[in-house]
Amino acid sequence: MQSSPGCPAPLLPVLSAELARLEAQLGQIADRWARAHLAELGDAAAARVLRVVAETGTRVRSLSAFINHLAKQEAMQRNAAGIPTAENAACCNGPSPALHKVFSKPISVAL
Repeated sequence: MQSSPGCPAPLLPVLSAELARLEAQLGQIADRWARAHLAELGDAAAARVLRVVAETGTRVRSLSAFINHLAKQEAMQRNAAGIPTAENAACCNGPSPALHKVFSKPISVAL
């Protein structure tokens, strides 16, 4: 499944199932912003966020707010470590090899 520009790819089915299980357990539905934040993180980071939510259990007052908070923390940790989010990795894989060749040639300037 492809996502449209500016929209993250959907969650993996296993992550969607875990989110649905947590929603049923907590009696709350995650809003679209929380789902988008999970998708932006990528699969492994989203799984870590959902694990924290599951470990916290019934103490979660607002599922969406908690997911957004954890996703923001996860993204900040990834940025500090230099690991791109799923959205950044898909959009910004760096310069193409062709551009690297163009800009790596020495330029001679006659004075």
